[in-house]
Amino acid sequence: MSRQPRLTGLALAAALFAAACSGQAWPGKPDKTIPVLSIAYEYTCGVWRPDEPPVERTYFDLGFTEGPSDQPVPDDVIARIEAAGGRIIHRFNGQVVRVEMPVARVISTGPWWVRTTADPARFRLEIGVFIDHAPDDDELRRFRELGGNVIARRDFGSVWHLILWLDDDRLPELRAMPGVQHAYFYRMSFDCVTDAG
Repeated sequence: MSRQPRLTGLALAAALFAAACSGQAWPGKPDKTIPVLSIAYEYTCGVWRPDEPPVERTYFDLGFTEGPSDQPVPDDVIARIEAAGGRIIHRFNGQVVRVEMPVARVISTGPWWVRTTADPARFRLEIGVFIDHAPDDDELRRFRELGGNVIARRDFGSVWHLILWLDDDRLPELRAMPGVQHAYFYRMSFDCVTDAG
């Protein structure tokens, strides 16, 4: 009967330390050997813009519509991504997940929206917010204190709509603010329009 070596105690700790120091990529951490694209490549409505990413693998944010908009991407979708050769970097507080995977396989996972990211270790996205009143200066200050950068606001009569950049870990706090009716990943809100001509 063959014997398999076992690592225990100090030996295991030493092995983990050696692997970390060797630059090995750990799950959930960006791998420095994978190319990061400095411009955004986006896939929506069946088309890559400006073109398909010119690398074999890179980092993507994938948006899905298979679960509640305020909940992480479901486990069965995660399994589908991993089966296609994807590695999960981060599950956002909504229907977006950051992955590292082959460009040729990303569309096979069934996302509604895809965009490459130039900063795979920073989990910050555009957030759309519906609020039931016109935000005053104090409320806008609170948005900024969350780390949000408000880039647009619009009066729809009964509700106001804001667009801001926000780190994902602050999104639950934003959703809990008084008057906030809905906070979602803004890029996921676009509909495909068919040219009738």
